[in-house]
Amino acid sequence: MINNGSQKRLVFLDNLRYSIVLLVVVLHVGLGYLNAASWWYVVDPNSSGFFDILVFTLDSFMMPALFFIAGYFVLPSLQRRTNRAFLEAKLTRLGIPWLLGVFFLVPVMPYFYHFTRATTPLSFWEFWQGFVKSVGDFQMILGDSSDFINDANLMNHFSHHHLWFISLLLFFFIGFTLLYQVKSQFSAATIPRDGEKTSTQSIWIALLATGFVISLSVIVVNYFISAIAWANIYNVLMFQPVRFPLYLGLFGLGIYAYSKNWLTQHDLPGYLVVWLIVSVLLLLALLGVISNLIEFIKSGVAIPFWLIAIHGFVRTFLVLTVLVFLLSLTQRYWNRSSKIGQNLAASSYDIYILHLPIVVILQYLFISVDIAIFFKFVVIFLLSTLLSYGISHYLIIPFLKKCHFKV
Repeated sequence: MINNGSQKRLVFLDNLRYSIVLLVVVLHVGLGYLNAASWWYVVDPNSSGFFDILVFTLDSFMMPALFFIAGYFVLPSLQRRTNRAFLEAKLTRLGIPWLLGVFFLVPVMPYFYHFTRATTPLSFWEFWQGFVKSVGDFQMILGDSSDFINDANLMNHFSHHHLWFISLLLFFFIGFTLLYQVKSQFSAATIPRDGEKTSTQSIWIALLATGFVISLSVIVVNYFISAIAWANIYNVLMFQPVRFPLYLGLFGLGIYAYSKNWLTQHDLPGYLVVWLIVSVLLLLALLGVISNLIEFIKSGVAIPFWLIAIHGFVRTFLVLTVLVFLLSLTQRYWNRSSKIGQNLAASSYDIYILHLPIVVILQYLFISVDIAIFFKFVVIFLLSTLLSYGISHYLIIPFLKKCHFKV
């Protein structure tokens, strides 16, 4: 998940990116110990409300932040090569691992869901055959986690699971390349010049405008589609429709931020402590909104429009405030390189792909271990991170270098 080509090497973005990937591992480990996650692959008999708060907190900002970082690097990467070479590079670095992952890593997770719940579990080989065959069931599906609880067979069907991020990111790359090609037919490409600054006022305007556009888009989608629903578009794309405006909007904001030298020639506006306070207040508001949404969903009562509207604005502006806080914090205090940081940054993409099957296997192995769930959580996080990193650092990266692939 390493990108080059900004005006200067932005070490703090590398540090922020691998840190968020590690938080993704934290979230997936924590899902096994939630009070409200009976749909998870392996559910420990013990749970704690602490993990509910932890998971909802991390889930509120991590993936939009990763889309922003990807968007920030896409324009310079595209400008250094032809459109075809850019797409070939992305399809090679993202598409091939995604293809291998969905067929040989992803089935591990739903198999453990099946294995821990079925009266007479299938062998993994039998399960895998059914999983692969269902890739041909091309249709548009809209469902949420409760559907898996009510119909366990749904978990056996082909799905991207955590690799939805990779397929959606590839879709964004392809879409942006096509738009860039169209734009280049009418005007010459512009490259930000070193020393060219943007005003603080323009950054505020861009943040507020982005926030309002995304919020309104989230509200419109959520009016028609449940906030917890997932869409499966002919097995090619899988994502939560309500969050799609966030992902697309932050990806676009990253492109705009690069074009205006936000992170190289200008400090982001505001004070760190103010961004932190606002982020905490919005997080508390979001947790309250989520609690109300869950109650309405459980009761089967239609969610009132006012709650949908509050959810759209609170979630969107929480993402933006946390993003600005993290960017400002890392830019000011973590814009330096280290050996372990470089290695983690180089392996972050592989860690994202590899970690979840390892997490689920470890969660299953630790079910019967009589220790505190907080200790289980820490041990599983460390083991899954180390194993994912080790596979990437000692096997995948050397192999790619030997084959002359850019990592």
